[in-house]
Amino acid sequence: MNYTSGTTGDPKGVVRTHRTEHYHALISAHHTEISDDDAYLWTLPMFHVNGWGYPYIITGVGGTHVCQRHFDAGGAFDRIHEHDVTYLCGAPTVLDRMVDHYKEHGVAATGDKPVRIATAASPPPEATIRTVEDELGWNILHVYGLTETGPLITTSNSPRRIESEGRFAIKTRQGHAMLGTELRVVDEDGEDVPPDDETMGEIVVRGNQVMDRYWNKPERTREAFSGRVDGWFHTGDFASMDDRGMIAIKDRKKDVIISGGENISSVEVEDALYDHPDIERVAVIGVSHEKWGETPKAIVVAADGADLTEEGVIEFARDNLAHFKCPTVVEFVDDLPRPPRARSGRSNFGNPTATPSSNSVRSGSLVAILRLSTHLARRWGCRHDCSPRRRARLRWATPAASEAKRSNGDAETITCDGCLT
Repeated sequence: MNYTSGTTGDPKGVVRTHRTEHYHALISAHHTEISDDDAYLWTLPMFHVNGWGYPYIITGVGGTHVCQRHFDAGGAFDRIHEHDVTYLCGAPTVLDRMVDHYKEHGVAATGDKPVRIATAASPPPEATIRTVEDELGWNILHVYGLTETGPLITTSNSPRRIESEGRFAIKTRQGHAMLGTELRVVDEDGEDVPPDDETMGEIVVRGNQVMDRYWNKPERTREAFSGRVDGWFHTGDFASMDDRGMIAIKDRKKDVIISGGENISSVEVEDALYDHPDIERVAVIGVSHEKWGETPKAIVVAADGADLTEEGVIEFARDNLAHFKCPTVVEFVDDLPRPPRARSGRSNFGNPTATPSSNSVRSGSLVAILRLSTHLARRWGCRHDCSPRRRARLRWATPAASEAKRSNGDAETITCDGCLT
């Protein structure tokens, strides 16, 4: 059971079963093309959305877990070189930190093997994808999901479409539904929206990897599986769909700005503003407006040395967006929140009373994942019982673990921190 609050601030225990975990691991391993030749670097906590399912995915295929206690970009590059890491995950904020470190220190971006990185949460701007792929040489895989759905339910991994339509046109999208997953984008009446890549609707999903229920919250469970379409899980995410079934997230319900009766995607406005060469970071929120009800407000971090003005930002937006979508207010700040796993930093502005505890991890899920970690370490990687690693090879990338290497006929056996005593 994992706890989630998403953007609601209401923690809910997501009850999952052996069946949901089994199917999610099988389906995700297929779509991410992970094999026993992969070394996976843990850049996100195992408790966060169940580590995106990778504790089971990597273990199931016999890959290597490269673990670290905390994420920092320099340490991540060190482990990529030391362990020939081939796969990692991270929200766009993680990508930003890796890119910043790479540019500042000029480190090698890979070991002896190419690197793929799966990204999710808020959609990465095209500029970020271009930098990661062209400068670092990594291959980006865009995925999407929620704690309640496994999490992964879509992927942008479509080589044929990337070849024919261009990588940025595809990789900025969350992608198509994975195997065994039914996904629709529906309007207020529960009808499928036109596949015109413009009309927004709510994503609803059903499949073997979808949760069983919310723990001790029957009313919230009923709400999640009813509403627009009975029997389908309602994600609360707004998206459009193209004529080949690929979705592009536009917003969370709460992040859709309704101005004069028109729905405005804050993500779309942010993405347009990210194309401005002098904008380092931006978040777009809705603020009250006497005439229109709400209007977009852009909160901007200017690039070093830039001479940005409110009028200049608004004019740039009007050159690139329908005018009703453009910010009417611009605020300049020194920095924006860069939460390593959140969907978007904009929630910190939309809800000024939010506290860190609103997204805190409950002890039940933490204890469960610690037990899983200990089990994996002792069974597959730990020298506590002198057993060599056979299928899943767990490497604790810490100085203590490195010093604990033993030679007793198995050069790769490592003692985990949990068993050093």
